[in-house]
Amino acid sequence: MQANLPRKGTGPGAKVDAPVSAYQPDERTRALVARVRADYDRAREEQRRPRREFNDRSLLQAIDDGHKLFNSYAPPRSEDPDEAWKAQTVRPLTRNKIISIASHVTAQILYPSVFAQDAASREDRDAAKVMRDLMEWAAETSNYSRSFVRSVIQSLVEPAAILKSEYRVVKRTVRDAVTGDEAEIVDEDMSGFDAEVVPCEELLLANLYEPCDRLQRQRFLIRDRLVDYAEAAAVWGAHPDFRHVQPGQVSVFDAETATFYQVPDDCRSHLVRETTYMSRHDDLEVVFVGGVLVTAPDRPNPRQDKRYPYAAAVYEPIGTGQFFYGKSAAEKLRSDQDVIDTLYNMVIDGNYLGLMPPMAVYGSEEAGSDVFVPGTTTNFRDPNTKIESLAPRADIRGGLEAIGLVERSMSESSQSPSAAGNSAGGEMTAREVLVLQQNAKIALGLFGKQVAALVEDFGKLRLAEILQHLTVAEVLQLSTGESADLAYRSFSMPDRAERGARVNRRVEFTPDMLGSESGEVDLEEQSYRALEDEGGPDSNDRVYRVNPEAFRKMKYRVVVGADALSPRSKELEKALRLEAFDRAIQVAAPWMDQEEVTREFLLETVAPGESARFIRKVPPPAPAPAEPGAPSAAPRSTSLTSQLTGSNSLGVAASTDLASSAVGTMSGTDLT
Repeated sequence: MQANLPRKGTGPGAKVDAPVSAYQPDERTRALVARVRADYDRAREEQRRPRREFNDRSLLQAIDDGHKLFNSYAPPRSEDPDEAWKAQTVRPLTRNKIISIASHVTAQILYPSVFAQDAASREDRDAAKVMRDLMEWAAETSNYSRSFVRSVIQSLVEPAAILKSEYRVVKRTVRDAVTGDEAEIVDEDMSGFDAEVVPCEELLLANLYEPCDRLQRQRFLIRDRLVDYAEAAAVWGAHPDFRHVQPGQVSVFDAETATFYQVPDDCRSHLVRETTYMSRHDDLEVVFVGGVLVTAPDRPNPRQDKRYPYAAAVYEPIGTGQFFYGKSAAEKLRSDQDVIDTLYNMVIDGNYLGLMPPMAVYGSEEAGSDVFVPGTTTNFRDPNTKIESLAPRADIRGGLEAIGLVERSMSESSQSPSAAGNSAGGEMTAREVLVLQQNAKIALGLFGKQVAALVEDFGKLRLAEILQHLTVAEVLQLSTGESADLAYRSFSMPDRAERGARVNRRVEFTPDMLGSESGEVDLEEQSYRALEDEGGPDSNDRVYRVNPEAFRKMKYRVVVGADALSPRSKELEKALRLEAFDRAIQVAAPWMDQEEVTREFLLETVAPGESARFIRKVPPPAPAPAEPGAPSAAPRSTSLTSQLTGSNSLGVAASTDLASSAVGTMSGTDLT
């Protein structure tokens, strides 16, 4: 819908200079096209308008500048010989800063945590556990982890990060290799859950002054993108009007003549433009491919929650946060990057001039470049001939000091070298390591909250899709092509850590459950009964059989903590857990479950996921009471405490690699 109609002449009576399209829909569709085109043109104009928020640039220009900075774009050399010798070096400082921040934030992939309540507002932990398993299964079967990384990088490069959650079922026709018979199957590559990173220029907004955390309040959203014609045919080819879609072309409606015309689109010949228009007030979602409507004119939003399938976040807000877009890290570092590139190239040019200075010849004779060949003797007939160097006096040291000053400014605006994993040198105590870790956590705190909000909003979309698509029965197709009975799906999550053991969990939806007449089910009881069917309590299989109707009636809440982005390092966490175990078995022993304390704080620390095989099946005999005044069997160790307070040098080993020991390492278990 982006192309404009070419006309012969000017004025209201100018004729359209384009062939008439074969696509000529009814009046109802024409009215919809006119409405969508008006909203489209206004939203696209808002993207092209210079704004004070982008330093008098447009959104499209800000996006382009951010990409150039992140890609360390170097302009081509000048064709002028007097300018071509100058350095065109671009130092990748902005890219390094962005990659460092993204590495810290994405070292642990965030998954939303789910809480469940029944109709009486009572917490249901079993239902929450099943939903978390389904959320994890959906993430593993889609490209969520890669999309999470790309969305974080997008927020650092572009004015916003936009994630789309979608569940699709796409079918395609295949032929049998032997008989040649055709059959329709589900395309596994294009079906199922999908987490897609949407470029900022592709999502057109109704109101740019609605914050991104209120994206669901937008009057309309328009997704405008270019796709391969074959991909569009696989998704929308079943619609009867798709035959009018031509790659590289778009059908444009002219209100004056009430006619559709076929004009070239500004894309390659194998691509076609897909435009999706959504309006929350009218409960509408229609799709145009090449300007041709390939859905019903009144098609409602297919989501049961009636929400837009998008979630957005920014790196830093602009102003007080009333603008949808924010300031990216690339934009924040742009001024310093320009200064560094200028100074760096000036230093290089000064060294060039110092090594090969330009020369001036005085006298009547000419002296070419052959005069400066080593070992060559040149005789001048004119005694007044003289050669002098014209090299200017250059303060190389001052230029290098200025570069260092600007680099420190960039570190203050983004991330310090210590937080990036580059040690400042020298030995560090554990206390100093902890302080650096805390400072890095504070520096990434605001951005961490933005990322957590993005994952939380995305989790709400994904949760609604799970309830809508995974808890319903499907029609099974027999090999003969005939339909079988309805059947519910089951979902397997192998090799999961549970109470110190590696188990295989499976969720089965079935209406044949033991429970009350209202459909409420005791998930714990049913899961245990299913466990016995799989081999008894000692089996590594965990099966949850869930009533889908009761499961859908639950109320779910999605929560993501920003602190999950910057957990303690493994080494520090291990030290603290061992210290807690040491105190627990001596000071609080009578009030604690010794088996759980040993499992959680000792065995799981040194052998994660394997502690169950070290626990006795039969409880040991109770120890004999100690004699009065007898020394403790396990004296309390204070080494870890002294090290963590800085009086010892645990940080000597930790500071040798700050990135992996305290600041840079953020690996750990998922939030679920």
